[in-house]
Amino acid sequence: MESKIRHCTYRFLLVLGMMLMILSSVTVSFASEEQRDQTSPQVVRPSVNGRLHVEGKNLVDGSGTAVQLHGISTHGLTWFPDFINTPLFKQLSEEWDCNLFRLAMYSRVYCSSPTEKEECLKLLHMGLEAAIEADAYVIVDWHILEDSNPNDNREAAAEFFEMISSEFADCPSDL
Repeated sequence: MESKIRHCTYRFLLVLGMMLMILSSVTVSFASEEQRDQTSPQVVRPSVNGRLHVEGKNLVDGSGTAVQLHGISTHGLTWFPDFINTPLFKQLSEEWDCNLFRLAMYSRVYCSSPTEKEECLKLLHMGLEAAIEADAYVIVDWHILEDSNPNDNREAAAEFFEMISSEFADCPSDL
């Protein structure tokens, strides 16, 4: 019995020690809102900063100013279609300062049938329009998951990106 208590005590002390090490390495900052405004990078928007590109190791706007993107991913467009809507994207943009939405197009779903392809494209367009309305940038992600091999649907991917990039060629929101 004494051995069991000693073992539990050692385990407790080990866990406590690990927690203290983790907590001692965490720095918490309680900056005032004024201080945060001065130190935080400005939230960039397509309507102001235009098309972005990479220079060296930085993502920059049209004037060469380094920018940061803050955003969310939709997970899979067809998995949670209720979240692909303009009011939600605007709320995330305005209240959370999101300036980027990743629209995840799962290749297996898109390529599975003409009906699925049509549904995927409908949701993608809804997401693109919602992001444009929210004045946010977009990453359209041709996401390989169940199909595992990126070459399985290579031709469909090329057609997909040709169609989307042609349709939204003049839109600075798309990265």
